[in-house]
Amino acid sequence: MICFLGALVVASLAACGGAARLPVSAGFGANPVLPQPESALIPVVNIAPARGWPADGKPIAAPGTGVARFAEDLDHPRWIYVLPNGDVLVAETNAPTRPEDGTRLYVTVGSNSNVAENGIDKEIGRAAIWEMVIKTGNKRIFASGLRNPNGMAWEHESGALWTSVNERDELGSDLVPDYMTSVRDGGFYGWPYSYYGQHADMRVKPSRLDLASAHGNRLPTQFQRGMFVGQHGSWNRKPHSGYKVIVVPFSNGMPTTQPVVDVLTGFLDEQDNALGRPVGVALDNTGALLVANDVGNIIWRISATR
Repeated sequence: MICFLGALVVASLAACGGAARLPVSAGFGANPVLPQPESALIPVVNIAPARGWPADGKPIAAPGTGVARFAEDLDHPRWIYVLPNGDVLVAETNAPTRPEDGTRLYVTVGSNSNVAENGIDKEIGRAAIWEMVIKTGNKRIFASGLRNPNGMAWEHESGALWTSVNERDELGSDLVPDYMTSVRDGGFYGWPYSYYGQHADMRVKPSRLDLASAHGNRLPTQFQRGMFVGQHGSWNRKPHSGYKVIVVPFSNGMPTTQPVVDVLTGFLDEQDNALGRPVGVALDNTGALLVANDVGNIIWRISATR
């Protein structure tokens, strides 16, 4: 692999940003494999060009399920919300905030930058989940240190708020895994100073997945308890990761040690073009799973076939 920088030729993989040496599965679970950070003159850029779905195309559904077009001709659908009467709302291009118990709104706000390179002062109030009281308009930061919290969902058994987080980039193809976590009132989760606990990000000077609870779905047994996660896909990893919908198994209100299960795949073609990028996930009133397909401009509906 050779990088050309004007007249300068750099033949080092480290200078260009090398391919991942770990499988995607190494980034799952409570104790993901975290190698030493890599420094590269040019970060890994491995974007899957967006092509969209052909007229007769569709993703690959997990065994025991089928997938069909629920809605199409949309303008970059991102988030899905199902009303009590069964109507389905979708946010196109930019996501609105979501209500969770009817008295408060919980709002996710991403960071201004990758690792606060524009200054910590530019990150005030960002990389956080805000709580807003609807009646009074009072607001406060509920949890912070979350680089880009995307989806939120309430876990049915414990009542805890969970979020899925896009982590920082440009530390090599194996770092940093995106993650989902329960969040506590007043909790701080590391960004930008550290990742996965005490792994300090030395680039920081001190002075891009939706989530839905699986509760109440009518898919096969392996999808009954846990969290559905829409993995939009990474631009900063070789080979590509994400570009699918998975379920993370739960037991007693917490993730288990069982591997994650693919729910919907096939979003990349043989030439690594993105036929679509799954984002928002939600259950409709029949217990089927709806998936917003950014770029493909389609909402998919996954239901049991037996």
